[in-house]
Amino acid sequence: MLQFVDVSDFIHESLELDDYVPLIIRWGALEYLDPNNWMMLPPRLYWSMSDPYSLLEIGIDSESGIILFVKVVLAGRVTIHNSEFHINASLPARSGVPICKIDDWSSSIDFPSGYYREEKGFELHLGSNHVCVIFYDLEVVSQIVCGRVRFGLDLNNYLCLLEVVGFSDEEMEQLTETLRLQSS
Repeated sequence: MLQFVDVSDFIHESLELDDYVPLIIRWGALEYLDPNNWMMLPPRLYWSMSDPYSLLEIGIDSESGIILFVKVVLAGRVTIHNSEFHINASLPARSGVPICKIDDWSSSIDFPSGYYREEKGFELHLGSNHVCVIFYDLEVVSQIVCGRVRFGLDLNNYLCLLEVVGFSDEEMEQLTETLRLQSS
């Protein structure tokens, strides 16, 4: 499980939707590019969830623990028809980008080459103008909010839900079509 220990300053997120990868959320990605070498990015750690039908990756800065991106590559269990799953907006909230607990990752046998994978699927729910990724069926007691993205946390600050709000009709159509294509 991915645990958060703090939040960074607010960094504006960018959303990408396309026909191949349903959803990518990035924070400050362009700020990390070296102008002399556009391919050079900082060292990253990767946390992912996958089963034979789904794959979600979270890229994390290896020095600060700040989340750099969330990428839904393949969504196996999808509810498309106006799901009511969401994070309760009245829950206690902190603002910024989550900082992950990574200090014990390097000593883990399951963490070769900076990549940690949980062998578990996730659920993706589409509402009328929001998307909710359900990682674990645990009680959400607080949230971290960064722009359109909300991270729902349990009592021990483990990531349970991720919600992206404020999708336009066009964005919802694009996302829905990509998910339908993936499932066929």
